[in-house]
Amino acid sequence: METTGISPQTKRNLELLSKSSWLSQFYLVGGTACALYFGHRISYDLDFFTTQSFDATKIFKDLKKIGKVSAGTVADDTFLGVFDEVKISFFYYHYPNISEFANYHNIKIASPQDLVAMKIDALQSRGTKRDFIDLYTILTQKNYSLRQAIDFFQDKFKSANYNLEHVLMSIAYFDDAEKTPETLTLNKPIDWQQVKQFFIDQIKDFEKENLS
Repeated sequence: METTGISPQTKRNLELLSKSSWLSQFYLVGGTACALYFGHRISYDLDFFTTQSFDATKIFKDLKKIGKVSAGTVADDTFLGVFDEVKISFFYYHYPNISEFANYHNIKIASPQDLVAMKIDALQSRGTKRDFIDLYTILTQKNYSLRQAIDFFQDKFKSANYNLEHVLMSIAYFDDAEKTPETLTLNKPIDWQQVKQFFIDQIKDFEKENLS
């Protein structure tokens, strides 16, 4: 795994968490999971999902045993807080995993295929630059086509109610991302215009092959 993609404090927190047996029901997702695979940018937050219901109050107590923690939200199957200066979250997430986990210090990491599906889902609602850059990095580094990416999305979210046309439009809709101020620390040079053109071209190819 590419530890250059996570901050020193995030790395330390992962090592602390790895010693906790209760973490075994959770898996790491989001930008930090992507950064551990590819090291393309520095990521800080720790976001964990599980397909099992859990007691958020117990999570809070367990975190306090191994570090300094403040809670923002403690609710049914939901915990958001700050753990040793790093934002951390735990969520119940019922959508199935479509491929095997990777492993980092005994911590489960969502697969690249699952991360692709979740990044596409994220683009439907918020469309941040980091989500576009993460998705671009996974697709180019793993040599996945947009057809494969959409297959991952449809496989993971087959029980969801979604509109494929809207999904495709969101992959090439950049207005929200460009209007929202965002600070990214890139380990590898990534040109935003190149990212945009990549998705525009991918959408054109997809539509020619699948919608004509």
